[in-house]
Parts: sequence; structure tokens; C-alpha cells
Amino acid sequence: MLLAKGNRVRFKHTGQIGRISALLAADMVNVILDEDGVEIPAFLEDLERYEESIEQRVKAKFVKGKSEKIIKKPENPETESQYIILKSEGIQLAFLPNREADGTVVFYDIFLLNDLEYAALFDFKLIILENIKLQKKDKLNSISNYKIGELLFDQLSDNPRIEIDFWQITTAGTQNKTTTTTKLRPKQFFKKYKMIPLVNQMGYIYKILPSFEKDKKGTKEDLKTYTQKNLQQNTNVMEESLQLFTEVSVKDYANFETELDLHIEKLTIEGKRMNNGEKLRLQMLHFENYIQEAIKVGVERVYVIHGIGKGKLKDAIAQKLEEIPEVSTYKNEYHPKYGVGATEVNFY
Repeated sequence: MLLAKGNRVRFKHTGQIGRISALLAADMVNVILDEDGVEIPAFLEDLERYEESIEQRVKAKFVKGKSEKIIKKPENPETESQYIILKSEGIQLAFLPNREADGTVVFYDIFLLNDLEYAALFDFKLIILENIKLQKKDKLNSISNYKIGELLFDQLSDNPRIEIDFWQITTAGTQNKTTTTTKLRPKQFFKKYKMIPLVNQMGYIYKILPSFEKDKKGTKEDLKTYTQKNLQQNTNVMEESLQLFTEVSVKDYANFETELDLHIEKLTIEGKRMNNGEKLRLQMLHFENYIQEAIKVGVERVYVIHGIGKGKLKDAIAQKLEEIPEVSTYKNEYHPKYGVGATEVNFY
């Protein structure tokens, strides 16, 4: 069964219905449930297409014509409409590894991704050692991916940077130019490995342009107006901070447990009756509630104990931590108390 981002699905064991919001590694996806809007990870083996389970649809009959024309597949086809963008990330830059038989990466395919509702013109430059090694100018359609070219693995050590000029296309024509610069550093590059949207392959991704700034017309603000506006903003921030401080007591901070054990026997006595998907969902619900409570109380660091196993729970936790803005860093390294079966989470 093939599933894509945006597909409607139903859980085989519980009957709950939702929509796929992200494709994860290890045969897993994130699903947003219809009933409460909660996003949870799930195994593909626990899901079925919801449309298929409602009724058997009538299939169109294909009639072969008298002559068939060979249609050349375009290099950058438009993305199929079944891929629904639930949360726009704007224009992104992606690198998909090409591997030899022994797993060695020789080069990366460079893609531009656009999940915005409007198209743009672009001028792409790959600069290595201050020389332009690759340049391409073209149109980037809305909700589409565009293959630019290739980046050699060895070129990562030459401090490459990518400069792209964009011009948004509207009904009134092209707008003002927006310039982005992305420096590729190996240490940061290899931390960005995840499922690439609109391509549905694992790779490395950079968010480079969330949206285009709207043209600001009219008179500039005078100094008095600017000062009053910023003074009001700072006052609101101070009031929110004071309110938060009064809501979280010193007692809550002192009594908060800075470690969470997600072994299923620690969470429920019904663990032996649950399948893998149900166990993972319960573990993730406990994890998400715990992290939100840690943020509210204001602790600096927590440890989430997930064990080793096949690594599916650890990967699901890492995927979720990527989406939480209050998390500054997280790591799964050897710890004298937890070994390698726990993830350390640090907050801003």
C-alpha cells in the first residue's frame, strides 16, 4: 500500500480516522486525528486508506488507442495534487544523496522546493572557493520541486555557499527581488537529515525563504510613532513574563522530575495486550505532555528514557523535538546513568 502526505487513513485496530501530515523513517508516518487534531506517529502496518475502506470504487477502463505517442517525461514535473501542504515551510533547499553499491555517497542532487501558493523566478548560483560552479535561471512553480544540478561530496569541504535571487510572480507581474545566501558547513549539514517533502526521499534540507515580504507602501513612521509602538510591545512582553512567573510556583519547579521513563510497563499494566502501534502512541502522548510541563515549569534540562530496541521510539521522539521551538538542543549519547537508552533535552 502506497501512502503519501495528505492521504486520509484509518487505524485498523481503533477505527480512528486522520490525515498523514509527515512521512518518517522506519516505515512510520505522522497522522493528525480528525476527532481532536492531535498529531501522533504510527506504523504503516497499522493503517489503511480511509477511502478504500468506505466503498469499492468503480475503476475506469483503459482502452488502448490505434496509435500511441511516446511522451518525454519532463525533468521537473509538477507535483501531483494528492500531496496536500498542511503547514507551509516556504521555499526550501534540499540535497538528496546518491550512493554507490557499498553505501558511499559520491554526490547530492540539489532541489528547490516550493510549497507556497504562488510561483517565482529564480537565479541560482553555487559558489565554491569564490568561483561560480553552477548557475541556473528558471521558474519555480507553486507546490513543486525543481532539480537544479549536483553537488559533489568532496565539495562540502570547500566551504560552498549558495546564493539565490527570487522574484515572486503575481497577477500584477514580478515583484521586487529577494536574495538568500546559504553557507554549507559539514557539521551543520549532516544534522539536517530528514524526510524531504514534495520529493518523499530522505535527504538534507534548509529552509531559506518562508514567504515573500509584501511591498510596503505609504509614508514612513516618524520617530514618535516608532518609539510608542515598540514601547507598547516591550510592555506586553513584560506583562506576559510576569503572568507566567506567577502561574509557575517555586514548589512546582523544585518537585519536577527531570527524567521520564517511557518503558511501557512504567506507563500501564495493559502493555501485554497492546500492539506496537498502540504502545508507541501511548508513549508519545506521555512524552509530549511531559515536555510541555517541563517547558511550563521552566527546567533547563530533562532526560527521556526510551531504551534501545529497534530505535523507533527514539526516532519518533527526535522527530517531535525538531518541531518544538523551546528546545535548544537534544542528544542521544552515552551517559554513565542511562547508557545510550536516553535522550538529553535542553531548553532555552
